[in-house]
Amino acid sequence: MLALPCSLLTWAAILGAADPAAFEVEVVKNVAYVGTITTHYRTQHANFNQSTPWPFPCTAGETTAVIDYNGDVRACELREKFATLADFDCDFGALWEAQSRTSELAAIDGGKACWCTHVCFIHDSMRHSRRAMLYDVPKNFLTRESW
Repeated sequence: MLALPCSLLTWAAILGAADPAAFEVEVVKNVAYVGTITTHYRTQHANFNQSTPWPFPCTAGETTAVIDYNGDVRACELREKFATLADFDCDFGALWEAQSRTSELAAIDGGKACWCTHVCFIHDSMRHSRRAMLYDVPKNFLTRESW
């Protein structure tokens, strides 16, 4: 791993940045953005031809859901419906607390039971993982030139 001998503020001074604090913010934003995009692509790429575990748990059905045109609700686009809004008088809160959702979460098992390349679910799962945000994203930023 790359070890910098001095702080970002020192690098800002060395590089002649007009505003060292703004330089530091831009570096952090660049690491976050490029590291996140690289993490998305690497997770997708690893799953194009075969099922490969994600470096973080899948949160489909926990943090997101798919509501189809007819009110069917699925944890993700690749899963079967686990409920219909009409069965809960269109009360999403009641549906979210239902046993059918709990059973669906158990079947997904944090992503061990399925895999996909959907960046919406990759991103949402990644942003709910401390390990991904504090380890995988910076690591993928630092190693982005090597696939």
